[in-house]
Amino acid sequence: MWAMNGAVGFTVFFILWGISLWLFASALYGRISLLARGRPDSRLDQPLERATGVIRNVVMHSALLREPYPGILHIFIFYGFMVLGIGNIFLFSEYLAPSLMWGVMDSSLYGLVSFGKDIFCILVYCGLAMAAYRRYVIRPDRLERSSSDATVIILLITCIVTCALFIDVFRFAAAPFTLSYQNWAVIGSFLSHYFVGFSGSVLHVLYWVAWWGHLLLILSFLVYIPRSKHMHLIACAFNEYFRNIGPKGRMTKIDIENSESFGVEKIEDYTWKQLLDLFACVECGRCMENCPAARSGKALNPKFLIADLKNYLLSRGPELKATKSSLIFQYILEKGLSVPIPRSERELLVKEGFIKLAEPEEKTADVAQPMVAAGPPASEVKVLVGEAISEDVIWACTSCGYCIEHCPFYIEHTNKIFEMRRYLTLMLKSYSPQVKSFLKNVQRNSNPWGIGWQQRGDWAKGRSIRTFGESEDIEWLLYVGCAGSFDARNMKVANALCELLDKAGVSYGILGKDEKCCGETARRMGEEGLFQAAVETNIELFKELKVKKIITLCPHCFNTLKNEYSDFGGQYEVVHHSELLPKLLEEGRLQIPANPNNALTRVAFHDSCYLGRYNKIYESPRELIKAATGNPALEMPRNLDRSFCCGAGGGRMWMEETEGEKINVLRAKECLDTGANCIVSACPYCLTMLDDGVKAANRDNMPTKDIAELLRDSLL
Repeated sequence: MWAMNGAVGFTVFFILWGISLWLFASALYGRISLLARGRPDSRLDQPLERATGVIRNVVMHSALLREPYPGILHIFIFYGFMVLGIGNIFLFSEYLAPSLMWGVMDSSLYGLVSFGKDIFCILVYCGLAMAAYRRYVIRPDRLERSSSDATVIILLITCIVTCALFIDVFRFAAAPFTLSYQNWAVIGSFLSHYFVGFSGSVLHVLYWVAWWGHLLLILSFLVYIPRSKHMHLIACAFNEYFRNIGPKGRMTKIDIENSESFGVEKIEDYTWKQLLDLFACVECGRCMENCPAARSGKALNPKFLIADLKNYLLSRGPELKATKSSLIFQYILEKGLSVPIPRSERELLVKEGFIKLAEPEEKTADVAQPMVAAGPPASEVKVLVGEAISEDVIWACTSCGYCIEHCPFYIEHTNKIFEMRRYLTLMLKSYSPQVKSFLKNVQRNSNPWGIGWQQRGDWAKGRSIRTFGESEDIEWLLYVGCAGSFDARNMKVANALCELLDKAGVSYGILGKDEKCCGETARRMGEEGLFQAAVETNIELFKELKVKKIITLCPHCFNTLKNEYSDFGGQYEVVHHSELLPKLLEEGRLQIPANPNNALTRVAFHDSCYLGRYNKIYESPRELIKAATGNPALEMPRNLDRSFCCGAGGGRMWMEETEGEKINVLRAKECLDTGANCIVSACPYCLTMLDDGVKAANRDNMPTKDIAELLRDSLL
């Protein structure tokens, strides 16, 4: 009754599979061919660590489970589909070779598969219900502007699972308990009781409607995947494997001397991995959850950025393929070769305006003639930088790293932005007057304020601080940075740190007027040349002075010296003062009295992005606060790896903030809402921004301090 395995059925079955696989493969090939247009990028190092990441985050869903609700619903659907897939192997095998499968169907293995399929069908229903409730009832704003693909997929999966379940329901209803595995298929067996009154012929029809419906829906799903946002079902595993396993947010080194162009002007200027990111995006919106630009009403939204880049890439697909072809034929012509051009290729090249063929009357019309590789008219091509992605979007990023940290598949948003900034800054000189002033000051005096470089060590006047290199017994270089050297408020922090180092007997020295800017902010503004000039100067000086160990006051300096100078040969042991001071307390080199003089006992701590998300330094500043005040730090709702940026990173410290709300004011309000009597940070940028934010809230009486000042005050 159930075989229906005649020639017609088999022919239709294989034709459907053949067409579907061809449609799937052709769409997938189209996506892969777009990735091939990107620049090379080597991502094959440390294969074991990469494979472990795939198991952890793709198979085990660890990253998704950082948010339990969406993580659990995805697990239900993901594993339900995996088990259903195993069931389909048995189902289709039974259709193709029924005589071989009858024995298997009596086995415990088939029973276990049937049991698992039924249970996981219910879990898939639960996951789908959770997904629908979240998307259509709760409707979190981070799902805004998501495509209708989600609705299509929810309906497809619902129908696939329903058909899979009812195949057994109708089979069991027609012949109750004649199949040994029916006792295992608990859900199907239970539901079959509602259909036992139907005639055999009706159940026969219903069975095959469910069977062929199940097959058609599966094949539709297969064909749909590479043509929708659910391409991520394929791309995520690869994106996870090829993820950045180096320091977070580290920018790529470019050959500033020999390159003719810099940054990203065209979509194909990105690497293939950066283009793969676009197809791995699940549009979950986690990246925008605490993005300071998105949450303060700026033009930048990291979710929309990736979606817009992907749409732009897809829109440019035919042109990119034609460009590649035109370059190949141009190369052939340069070599003096004459080869036939396939008609389809010739028509595409002519349509896109990349080649010109000989006159029609010539007999060699089908042979490659001297041609002009001239792309489509400029007016017809939408420019990536400035049109597809506006300059307001590109300059709004604070480089806080929240988007990268919380993307479940490690999409790297910020480097895409900074590559476009490189193009704007180095190629077009398109930036605000504030950026121009910053770059000019750094170039002339190696600091953003434009104060004479000779005054860099003036902050230390009146202190007996040695200059590094004057004696061979100096162990640490204290790299003060621009803020500690020139900003009046942060000079106090530098002095407080020196008091603590002196009390602890740390052997350190400074560079004084010889210290130069590390170049971090210039690099994030896109001025790679200025950054590399600073790197070369500093590395040469450090080499001359035999610098091996560095203490930093600023997390931006810390991150750059530790994680980015190594690309240029600068290898140092670099510690931030928030790491060093707890060690000095632990070693007893600094001792806090039993009754500290510090009256500030309710301290709200703000996590610096470059200290926390970039370098995973969360606990040591909190240990200092507890030691200095006797109480744990007061935590804001957005803390640790979810901390909300102060708004200063990525060069934003030096740009006017005219769009939306001020980021530092939003963060200062969060600090004030904790009921603290002091706000503490471990970054000179954050200290400045929070101090301004507190004043904007008319709370001038609220002190803002660096952790070094807080600890110093407890020792007085």
